[in-house]
Amino acid sequence: MCQIIGRKQEIAELKRAYESGRADIVMMRLVYLIALLSCCSDLFSGEYRCLSETASAFTRTDEPVKKVIGLMLEQLDKHHSFSYEEEMVSWMPGESEQDGKTLRRHTLEIVDRQEPYVGASYVMKGDGHGFFAYDGKKRVRDTEAPMVFEVDSLFRGITAYRVVTRPFFQVANTIGQYILSTSDSIHLEMHETAQEYLIKVSIFTDEQVEFTMGRLTPYIPEVPEAGLFFTPPHVYILHVDKGTYMPIRYHRILDHNSSMVQVSHVEYDTQRLEDFDIYSYLPPHFTFSKPEAKGVVKAKLRRGDLAPDFELRDTEGRTHTLSQYRGKTVLVEFTSVACSVCQIVPAFLHQLSVEFPQLQILSIEAWNMKASTCLNWVKRKGVTHPYLLDGKSTHAIYTDNAGVPSFFIIDAEGKIAAEFTGYSEQTSPSAIREEIAKYVQISR
Repeated sequence: MCQIIGRKQEIAELKRAYESGRADIVMMRLVYLIALLSCCSDLFSGEYRCLSETASAFTRTDEPVKKVIGLMLEQLDKHHSFSYEEEMVSWMPGESEQDGKTLRRHTLEIVDRQEPYVGASYVMKGDGHGFFAYDGKKRVRDTEAPMVFEVDSLFRGITAYRVVTRPFFQVANTIGQYILSTSDSIHLEMHETAQEYLIKVSIFTDEQVEFTMGRLTPYIPEVPEAGLFFTPPHVYILHVDKGTYMPIRYHRILDHNSSMVQVSHVEYDTQRLEDFDIYSYLPPHFTFSKPEAKGVVKAKLRRGDLAPDFELRDTEGRTHTLSQYRGKTVLVEFTSVACSVCQIVPAFLHQLSVEFPQLQILSIEAWNMKASTCLNWVKRKGVTHPYLLDGKSTHAIYTDNAGVPSFFIIDAEGKIAAEFTGYSEQTSPSAIREEIAKYVQISR
């Protein structure tokens, strides 16, 4: 099945590239299509080297996997709370797990079967800075200011979306339920060690499948079709203890980032849901701050202001200044390869470059991810306009909003013509396109 899906999507993109006259992309797609078929062949032989070296001796099987998953779900269903030490390692495309950033924290997770988004109330305390709690009605997290905590009543106000992290055992439960019930095109494999079952599910869909987060206004971005490469399947590897049939670790391998989470020192059923008080876990003498609603524009610059100049290098080592593009309309996108929503923007920017050939597009890495990571991302996404590095300080000059993406349209005189914060597939393309059309003639 994965070979069929891979061929259909990649051939469709190859056809579009050919019709648009992009000979360079046509050639690269042909090369990638050959590699894709090789990858799929490796997958079915149990090697799957194209995505992860975490487990390279998997056996293709469905029923034994579902039997182990069923036993795991039975064990999870016996408990109403979990207290544990947790270690999470996250890394970007082009990096290995050994290059990743490590976070350690203690988590208390209380099952709440009436909670529709993450299935639990919980509190997470990291080493030093790092507190996050959720009780189904509000989330509480620490801020950069000492002893100041942000309380967000999730169901009040207008927001683009609210993201709530799903705790470890709810992630495992959600993966298990998905494997047993989904009608998506998936591929199951299992590998046994002396102590563990390693269960790998490869998911072939046109939408990103994310088990680690719940959204209070559900939004799942579609995988863009205009990218240079066929987006690889989403992969989750679940480690299940053979003695207890309890999950102990999972790997999550997605297009824009990957992570590994493992738990230890697990204690069961130490607290009941009705006794959970989110404020009791805060230190004494704390104060609260009120969060800003998502989608609120917090630009420092107004329409008509002269856009601050900058000098940044791109992924190829070339230096760019904003002033060198004076006389042209420029679309500046502040973005990051680590931003999930930003993964769908390159397809839109490519469409703009075709519709408005005179438009200069500059993407700026606002979270200062590593140059090698950005270069890898640019190649995989087929980005053809400059992608500028180390733009965090530039981003701070333009806006107080640390979130991405955000867009600034700069006219031929170097002045701010428009600003957009956030990105929605339903509304952002038309709004940005309409504003650009005031300054640049569309190509017919």
